[in-house]
Amino acid sequence: MKTLNNLGGWQSKSLRELVTINYGKSPTNILSSNGNYPVVGTGGTERLGNAYLYEGESIILGRKGTIDRIHFVSGRFWTIDTAYFLNNFIESIPKWLFYFLQTIDLRQMNEATGVPSLSRDILYKINVPIPSKSEQAKIAEILSTVDRAIEQTEALLAKYKAIKKGMMQDFFTRGIILDTGKLRPRYKDEPNLYKPTELGQIPKEWEVKPLIELCKKPIRDFGSFSSTNLITFLDNGIPFIKSEMIEEGNIKWDGVMYISKNVHRLLNKSHVYKGNILFSKIGSALGKAVFYDGSKGECNSNAAVAKIEIDCQKASTLYISYYLNHNIAQKQLKNMILSLLPRINLGDLNYLLVPVPTLIEQDKIKEKFLTIDSKIKIEEQELKNNQKLKTALMQDLLTGKKRVTPLLKLDSENVQGVLFESE
Repeated sequence: MKTLNNLGGWQSKSLRELVTINYGKSPTNILSSNGNYPVVGTGGTERLGNAYLYEGESIILGRKGTIDRIHFVSGRFWTIDTAYFLNNFIESIPKWLFYFLQTIDLRQMNEATGVPSLSRDILYKINVPIPSKSEQAKIAEILSTVDRAIEQTEALLAKYKAIKKGMMQDFFTRGIILDTGKLRPRYKDEPNLYKPTELGQIPKEWEVKPLIELCKKPIRDFGSFSSTNLITFLDNGIPFIKSEMIEEGNIKWDGVMYISKNVHRLLNKSHVYKGNILFSKIGSALGKAVFYDGSKGECNSNAAVAKIEIDCQKASTLYISYYLNHNIAQKQLKNMILSLLPRINLGDLNYLLVPVPTLIEQDKIKEKFLTIDSKIKIEEQELKNNQKLKTALMQDLLTGKKRVTPLLKLDSENVQGVLFESE
C-alpha cells in the first residue's frame, strides 16, 4: 500500500487488494427463453437463463475476445465463460471502480497472438489510486448522472430515427394530401386513389421516371486523378470527401482529411458544391446518398463518389436525396451491384426508377423530413456534448486532478458548473 500525498491521502493499491476476479461459466445448461436471469458478457445481456452465478453489484471484464469492453451489472445474473465477474469489493465502491477501469487500455494487456486474451494475474496487477469511500460515492454519482443523460438521449435519438424510417415508407408510397397536409389513405382502404406501376401502387397523380430524366446531366463520378502525387493530405485546407464518409443522409466529418487550395484548383472536375447529391458507388458505404448543404464550403471528392445534379424545374434535390436512401430505391440499387468488385455502375444508376409527385407535394414531403432531421441533429449534438462531458469528468475526477471533496454535500445535477467554473 502506498499513500499518494499529492492526492490528499489517496492510496495506491493493486486490483488484487480490492476485489476477487471470478471466472464465468458456460451457460449451455441453464439457457431458457423464459428464464428470469440475464446471461451477461462484456456487451451486456446476451440471453436469459433459469439459474444465476452471483447476486449483487458486479463488473464484467473480458477474458477472451472483446477484452476492451467493460459492463456493470447488478442483481442476479450469470456470466458467460469468456468473461470474468468481480465480487468481494474491499475499500472500493463497485460503480466507482467500474468507471476507473474504463480508463485502462485493456487491449495493451493482451497476452495472446490470436484471439485476444486477459489473465487474472495481469488484471490483478493493475494499480488503482483510491480516494475515500465518500469521494468514490460522489464521483460515481456524478458520472452515473451523465450516463443517465446519455442513455436518455440515445433512447430519444433511436425514437426519432424510427419515426423517420416510418415516415419514409409512408411518404414515398402514399404522399401528402396538399389541402390537409395529411397522408393519403392506404391503398387497402382507398384503392381508387392509386395506380399500379413498376414500383407498385402509387398515387394516381404521380409519375414514375428514370433518375436521368430528373437530372441536369448524366450522373458521373468526380474523376480519377491522373497523378497520384498530386494528393497530399493535410491537417487543414479544402475538405476531401471519401466514399466511406457518406452515411444515410449524413457526412461523417470526424477525421476528415484536407488538401491544399492549389491542388483543389487543379482538380476542378472533382469539386463538390452546395446542392450536389453525393452517392457512394463503391466501398463500405455502397449505395448511400447524401445532400451536401455547403456547410464546409467547396470540397473535393474522387471516382468512388458520384455527383447527382437535379434539375430543380423537375424535382426537389432533397426529395431525391431522401428517396435514394429509402428501401424502394435500395432494392433497385441492390440489383445493380456488380458481384466481382462490389460497386454500382453509373449507367445503371441513371435509370433507377423514381416515384415523382408534383413539385409542390415534393416540397411538402421534404419539409416533413427536414423537421425530423432537425430533431435528430439536436439529439446527436446533445449526445456528443454529454459524451465529451463524461470524458472530461472521468479524466479529472478519477485521477484526482479535480477533487470532489468540496462537493460532497451538493446534488450531482449542480456539480458541473462548480467543477469547471475556474476554466
